Amino acid sequence: MSSHKPISMIIEARNTTVSLNVSAKVAKSKYQRHCSKDACSPESIFSPHDVFTAIRQHPEYTIADAVLNQSLFPGVGNIIKIESLHAARIDPRRFVQSLSEQELTRVVAECRAYTMNWYTTGKAFPKRVYNRTLCETCRDGAVRMQKMGDVSMSRVTFWCERCQPFSTTTNVSVSSNPHKRKVPPADTSSASYGCPKHGTQTVKLCRVKKEYSPNKLRLFYTCRVAKCQFFAWGDGHFPQCTCKKRTILRVSKTAQSGGKWFFCCAKSGWNGKGNETPAQGQNPYHKGGTNSNKGCGHFSWAESNHLAPLASFLNPLL
Repeated sequence: MSSHKPISMIIEARNTTVSLNVSAKVAKSKYQRHCSKDACSPESIFSPHDVFTAIRQHPEYTIADAVLNQSLFPGVGNIIKIESLHAARIDPRRFVQSLSEQELTRVVAECRAYTMNWYTTGKAFPKRVYNRTLCETCRDGAVRMQKMGDVSMSRVTFWCERCQPFSTTTNVSVSSNPHKRKVPPADTSSASYGCPKHGTQTVKLCRVKKEYSPNKLRLFYTCRVAKCQFFAWGDGHFPQCTCKKRTILRVSKTAQSGGKWFFCCAKSGWNGKGNETPAQGQNPYHKGGTNSNKGCGHFSWAESNHLAPLASFLNPLL
Protein backbone atom coordinates (compact mmCIF):
# COMPACT_ATOMS: atom_id res chain seq x y z
CA MET A 1 0.00 0.00 0.00
CA SER A 2 1.12 3.52 -0.70
CA SER A 3 2.33 5.53 2.26
CA HIS A 4 0.89 8.69 0.74
CA LYS A 5 -2.30 9.72 2.49
CA PRO A 6 -4.92 11.50 0.35
CA ILE A 7 -5.45 15.19 0.96
CA SER A 8 -8.58 17.18 0.22
CA MET A 9 -8.95 19.78 -2.48
CA ILE A 10 -11.78 22.19 -1.68
CA ILE A 11 -13.57 23.87 -4.57
CA GLU A 12 -15.98 26.65 -3.64
CA ALA A 13 -18.63 27.83 -6.09
CA ARG A 14 -21.38 30.36 -5.68
CA ASN A 15 -24.02 27.91 -4.50
CA THR A 16 -22.10 24.79 -3.55
CA THR A 17 -18.83 23.38 -2.25
CA VAL A 18 -17.20 20.24 -3.65
CA SER A 19 -14.40 18.28 -1.98
CA LEU A 20 -12.10 16.11 -4.09
CA ASN A 21 -9.53 13.68 -2.75
CA VAL A 22 -6.10 14.31 -4.25
CA SER A 23 -3.10 12.24 -3.24
CA ALA A 24 -0.02 14.02 -1.95
CA LYS A 25 1.96 12.36 -4.75
CA VAL A 26 -0.30 13.78 -7.45
CA ALA A 27 -0.31 17.22 -5.87
CA LYS A 28 3.48 17.25 -5.55
CA SER A 29 3.91 16.09 -9.13
CA LYS A 30 1.68 18.86 -10.43
CA TYR A 31 3.52 21.45 -8.36
CA GLN A 32 6.89 20.28 -9.65
CA ARG A 33 5.66 20.51 -13.25
CA HIS A 34 4.32 24.04 -12.93
CA CYS A 35 6.23 25.75 -10.11
CA SER A 36 8.74 27.42 -12.44
CA LYS A 37 5.81 29.02 -14.29
CA ASP A 38 3.77 29.98 -11.22
CA ALA A 39 3.47 33.76 -11.02
CA CYS A 40 3.63 33.51 -7.20
CA SER A 41 6.76 31.34 -7.02
CA PRO A 42 9.88 32.64 -5.23
CA GLU A 43 12.48 34.43 -7.34
CA SER A 44 14.80 31.42 -7.10
CA ILE A 45 12.17 29.16 -8.70
CA PHE A 46 10.22 31.33 -11.13
CA SER A 47 11.45 31.17 -14.73
CA PRO A 48 10.16 33.80 -17.22
CA HIS A 49 11.73 31.68 -19.97
CA ASP A 50 9.54 28.67 -19.07
CA VAL A 51 6.39 30.82 -19.22
CA PHE A 52 7.51 32.37 -22.50
CA THR A 53 8.14 28.93 -24.00
CA ALA A 54 4.84 27.49 -22.77
CA ILE A 55 2.84 30.36 -24.26
CA ARG A 56 4.74 30.23 -27.57
CA GLN A 57 3.65 26.62 -27.97
CA HIS A 58 0.08 27.85 -28.49
CA PRO A 59 0.26 30.41 -31.31
CA GLU A 60 -3.47 29.97 -31.98
CA TYR A 61 -4.45 31.37 -28.55
CA THR A 62 -5.25 34.99 -28.01
CA ILE A 63 -2.80 36.51 -25.57
CA ALA A 64 -5.72 37.08 -23.15
CA ASP A 65 -6.50 33.34 -23.13
CA ALA A 66 -2.84 32.35 -22.97
CA VAL A 67 -1.93 34.25 -19.80
CA LEU A 68 -5.17 33.15 -18.13
CA ASN A 69 -4.50 29.47 -18.87
CA GLN A 70 -3.37 27.97 -15.55
CA SER A 71 -1.30 25.27 -17.22
CA LEU A 72 0.72 27.95 -19.04
CA PHE A 73 0.90 30.70 -16.44
CA PRO A 74 -0.47 29.55 -13.03
CA GLY A 75 -1.47 32.27 -10.62
CA VAL A 76 -2.66 34.84 -13.15
CA GLY A 77 -6.31 35.84 -12.74
CA ASN A 78 -8.57 38.07 -14.80
CA ILE A 79 -7.72 41.39 -13.11
CA ILE A 80 -3.99 40.61 -13.34
CA LYS A 81 -4.42 39.71 -17.01
CA ILE A 82 -6.29 42.94 -17.80
CA GLU A 83 -3.99 45.32 -15.95
CA SER A 84 -0.78 43.60 -17.05
CA LEU A 85 -1.72 43.63 -20.73
CA HIS A 86 -2.53 47.31 -20.31
CA ALA A 87 0.85 47.99 -18.69
CA ALA A 88 2.53 46.07 -21.53
CA ARG A 89 0.46 48.05 -24.08
CA ILE A 90 -0.81 44.89 -25.76
CA ASP A 91 -4.31 44.50 -27.21
CA PRO A 92 -5.86 41.42 -25.49
CA ARG A 93 -7.41 40.22 -28.77
CA ARG A 94 -4.08 39.65 -30.48
CA PHE A 95 -3.01 36.09 -31.16
CA VAL A 96 0.18 34.77 -29.59
CA GLN A 97 1.69 34.23 -33.04
CA SER A 98 1.45 37.97 -33.76
CA LEU A 99 3.52 39.03 -30.73
CA SER A 100 7.21 39.77 -31.11
CA GLU A 101 9.72 38.31 -28.67
CA GLN A 102 10.02 41.69 -26.98
CA GLU A 103 6.24 42.08 -26.64
CA LEU A 104 5.69 38.64 -25.14
CA THR A 105 8.62 39.11 -22.77
CA ARG A 106 7.05 42.37 -21.62
CA VAL A 107 3.69 40.68 -21.04
CA VAL A 108 5.27 37.96 -18.86
CA ALA A 109 7.23 40.53 -16.87
CA GLU A 110 4.19 42.74 -16.24
CA CYS A 111 2.04 39.77 -15.15
CA ARG A 112 4.75 38.63 -12.74
CA ALA A 113 5.23 42.14 -11.30
CA TYR A 114 1.51 42.77 -10.78
CA THR A 115 1.00 39.33 -9.22
CA MET A 116 3.92 39.62 -6.82
CA ASN A 117 2.92 43.10 -5.71
CA TRP A 118 -0.58 41.84 -4.94
CA TYR A 119 0.81 38.69 -3.27
CA THR A 120 3.32 40.49 -1.03
CA THR A 121 1.25 43.56 -0.09
CA GLY A 122 -2.16 41.95 0.09
CA LYS A 123 -3.71 44.48 -2.27
CA ALA A 124 -3.68 45.08 -6.01
CA PHE A 125 -2.05 47.96 -7.81
CA PRO A 126 -4.49 50.79 -8.63
CA LYS A 127 -6.59 49.62 -11.56
CA ARG A 128 -6.06 51.64 -14.74
CA VAL A 129 -8.68 50.07 -17.04
CA TYR A 130 -10.47 47.30 -15.12
CA ASN A 131 -14.14 48.21 -14.62
CA ARG A 132 -13.58 51.74 -15.92
CA THR A 133 -15.06 53.78 -18.75
CA LEU A 134 -12.07 56.13 -19.13
CA CYS A 135 -8.42 55.06 -19.05
CA GLU A 136 -6.59 56.15 -15.90
CA THR A 137 -3.25 56.12 -17.73
CA CYS A 138 -3.81 58.44 -20.68
CA ARG A 139 -7.03 60.03 -19.32
CA ASP A 140 -8.22 60.34 -22.91
CA GLY A 141 -8.84 56.87 -24.30
CA ALA A 142 -12.17 55.10 -24.14
CA VAL A 143 -11.97 51.80 -22.28
CA ARG A 144 -13.51 49.03 -24.33
CA MET A 145 -14.92 45.88 -22.80
CA GLN A 146 -15.85 42.52 -24.25
CA LYS A 147 -16.60 39.07 -22.95
CA MET A 148 -13.94 36.97 -24.69
CA GLY A 149 -12.23 33.62 -24.47
CA ASP A 150 -13.34 30.02 -24.89
CA VAL A 151 -15.93 28.43 -22.64
CA SER A 152 -13.49 27.59 -19.84
CA MET A 153 -11.80 31.00 -19.84
CA SER A 154 -14.57 33.37 -20.92
CA ARG A 155 -14.14 36.58 -18.94
CA VAL A 156 -15.10 40.22 -19.36
CA THR A 157 -11.96 41.98 -20.54
CA PHE A 158 -11.15 45.69 -20.54
CA TRP A 159 -8.55 47.59 -22.58
CA CYS A 160 -7.77 51.16 -23.65
CA GLU A 161 -8.12 51.92 -27.34
CA ARG A 162 -5.36 54.54 -27.16
CA CYS A 163 -2.81 52.80 -24.91
CA GLN A 164 -3.31 49.35 -26.43
CA PRO A 165 -3.71 50.04 -30.16
CA PHE A 166 -3.72 47.56 -33.00
CA SER A 167 -3.39 48.01 -36.75
CA THR A 168 -5.11 46.40 -39.72
CA THR A 169 -1.94 44.36 -40.23
CA THR A 170 -2.08 42.91 -36.73
CA ASN A 171 -3.72 39.50 -36.46
CA VAL A 172 -6.51 39.84 -33.90
CA SER A 173 -9.39 37.61 -32.92
CA VAL A 174 -12.16 40.02 -33.93
CA SER A 175 -12.76 42.73 -36.49
CA SER A 176 -9.99 45.33 -36.68
CA ASN A 177 -12.56 48.11 -36.89
CA PRO A 178 -13.92 48.32 -33.33
CA HIS A 179 -17.12 50.15 -32.53
CA LYS A 180 -16.26 53.67 -31.46
CA ARG A 181 -18.31 54.56 -28.43
CA LYS A 182 -18.88 57.73 -26.51
CA VAL A 183 -17.10 58.24 -23.21
CA PRO A 184 -19.37 59.77 -20.55
CA PRO A 185 -18.49 63.47 -20.29
CA ALA A 186 -17.13 64.88 -17.06
CA ASP A 187 -19.78 64.90 -14.37
CA THR A 188 -21.31 68.31 -13.80
CA SER A 189 -24.35 67.55 -11.71
CA SER A 190 -23.50 64.69 -9.34
CA ALA A 191 -22.94 67.14 -6.50
CA SER A 192 -26.71 67.43 -6.24
CA TYR A 193 -26.73 63.81 -5.04
CA GLY A 194 -24.50 64.49 -2.06
CA CYS A 195 -25.42 62.95 1.24
CA PRO A 196 -26.94 65.67 3.49
CA LYS A 197 -24.84 64.47 6.44
CA HIS A 198 -21.57 63.35 4.83
CA GLY A 199 -21.24 65.25 1.54
CA THR A 200 -20.51 64.03 -1.99
CA GLN A 201 -17.34 62.02 -1.32
CA THR A 202 -19.19 59.21 0.46
CA VAL A 203 -21.90 58.72 -2.18
CA LYS A 204 -21.92 55.61 -4.39
CA LEU A 205 -24.16 54.26 -7.16
CA CYS A 206 -25.79 50.85 -6.71
CA ARG A 207 -28.39 48.59 -8.32
CA VAL A 208 -31.48 47.07 -6.78
CA LYS A 209 -30.63 43.36 -6.51
CA LYS A 210 -33.75 41.99 -4.79
CA GLU A 211 -34.95 39.19 -7.03
CA TYR A 212 -38.68 39.90 -6.90
CA SER A 213 -38.66 43.65 -6.42
CA PRO A 214 -40.63 45.71 -8.98
CA ASN A 215 -37.57 48.02 -8.97
CA LYS A 216 -35.01 45.31 -9.73
CA LEU A 217 -31.91 46.59 -11.58
CA ARG A 218 -32.80 50.26 -11.12
CA LEU A 219 -29.92 52.56 -10.12
CA PHE A 220 -29.86 54.47 -6.86
CA TYR A 221 -27.46 56.53 -4.77
CA THR A 222 -26.58 55.63 -1.20
CA CYS A 223 -23.94 56.60 1.36
CA ARG A 224 -20.86 54.52 2.18
CA VAL A 225 -20.97 55.52 5.86
CA ALA A 226 -22.34 52.70 8.00
CA LYS A 227 -25.95 53.11 9.13
CA CYS A 228 -26.46 56.28 7.08
CA GLN A 229 -29.98 56.24 5.63
CA PHE A 230 -29.33 58.44 2.58
CA PHE A 231 -31.15 57.21 -0.55
CA ALA A 232 -31.98 58.78 -3.92
CA TRP A 233 -32.96 57.25 -7.25
CA GLY A 234 -30.31 57.76 -9.92
CA ASP A 235 -32.45 57.06 -12.99
CA GLY A 236 -35.01 59.88 -12.88
CA HIS A 237 -33.71 61.23 -16.20
CA PHE A 238 -33.89 57.86 -18.00
CA PRO A 239 -36.59 57.35 -20.66
CA GLN A 240 -39.70 55.28 -20.05
CA CYS A 241 -40.66 52.35 -22.24
CA THR A 242 -44.16 51.64 -23.55
CA CYS A 243 -44.79 49.60 -20.38
CA LYS A 244 -44.74 52.98 -18.59
CA LYS A 245 -41.80 51.87 -16.48
CA ARG A 246 -38.38 53.46 -16.11
CA THR A 247 -35.95 51.73 -18.49
CA ILE A 248 -32.88 49.87 -17.20
CA LEU A 249 -29.36 51.02 -18.10
CA ARG A 250 -27.11 48.14 -19.17
CA VAL A 251 -23.76 47.81 -20.94
CA SER A 252 -22.96 45.79 -24.06
CA LYS A 253 -20.30 43.06 -23.87
CA THR A 254 -20.25 42.11 -27.57
CA ALA A 255 -17.29 42.41 -29.95
CA GLN A 256 -19.09 45.01 -32.05
CA SER A 257 -20.32 47.37 -29.32
CA GLY A 258 -18.64 46.25 -26.10
CA GLY A 259 -18.68 48.99 -23.46
CA LYS A 260 -21.51 50.98 -24.99
CA TRP A 261 -24.46 51.70 -22.70
CA PHE A 262 -28.05 51.03 -23.70
CA PHE A 263 -31.57 51.07 -22.26
CA CYS A 264 -33.89 48.06 -22.19
CA CYS A 265 -37.37 47.36 -20.87
CA ALA A 266 -37.39 46.76 -17.12
CA LYS A 267 -39.42 43.59 -17.57
CA SER A 268 -37.11 42.13 -20.22
CA GLY A 269 -34.07 42.80 -18.04
CA TRP A 270 -35.59 41.46 -14.81
CA ASN A 271 -33.15 38.54 -14.42
CA GLY A 272 -30.02 40.67 -14.35
CA LYS A 273 -28.69 39.83 -17.81
CA GLY A 274 -30.32 42.77 -19.51
CA ASN A 275 -31.31 40.95 -22.68
CA GLU A 276 -33.41 38.02 -21.52
CA THR A 277 -36.96 37.64 -20.30
CA PRO A 278 -38.76 35.56 -17.66
CA ALA A 279 -39.70 32.03 -18.58
CA GLN A 280 -43.19 31.55 -20.01
CA GLY A 281 -45.79 32.00 -17.29
CA GLN A 282 -43.40 33.54 -14.77
CA ASN A 283 -44.13 36.85 -13.17
CA PRO A 284 -40.91 38.83 -12.74
CA TYR A 285 -42.14 40.47 -9.55
CA HIS A 286 -43.99 37.78 -7.59
CA LYS A 287 -43.03 34.24 -6.69
CA GLY A 288 -45.37 31.71 -8.22
CA GLY A 289 -47.05 34.31 -10.43
CA THR A 290 -48.59 33.53 -13.80
CA ASN A 291 -48.08 36.80 -15.65
CA SER A 292 -46.57 35.94 -19.04
CA ASN A 293 -45.81 39.57 -19.99
CA LYS A 294 -42.22 39.65 -21.20
CA GLY A 295 -42.07 43.39 -21.60
CA CYS A 296 -42.30 45.63 -24.62
CA GLY A 297 -38.84 44.84 -26.00
CA HIS A 298 -37.65 48.43 -25.72
CA PHE A 299 -34.06 49.09 -26.81
CA SER A 300 -32.20 52.36 -27.32
CA TRP A 301 -28.60 53.51 -27.00
CA ALA A 302 -27.84 55.83 -24.10
CA GLU A 303 -26.83 59.36 -25.07
CA SER A 304 -24.40 61.76 -23.42
CA ASN A 305 -27.18 63.58 -21.57
CA HIS A 306 -28.19 60.29 -19.93
CA LEU A 307 -24.66 59.37 -18.87
CA ALA A 308 -23.31 62.77 -17.80
CA PRO A 309 -24.99 62.91 -14.35
CA LEU A 310 -23.65 59.41 -13.58
CA ALA A 311 -20.13 59.79 -15.00
CA SER A 312 -18.13 59.85 -11.79
CA PHE A 313 -20.14 56.94 -10.32
CA LEU A 314 -20.74 54.69 -13.33
CA ASN A 315 -18.71 51.54 -13.90
CA PRO A 316 -19.35 48.67 -16.34
CA LEU A 317 -19.67 45.92 -13.73
CA LEU A 318 -22.21 47.83 -11.65
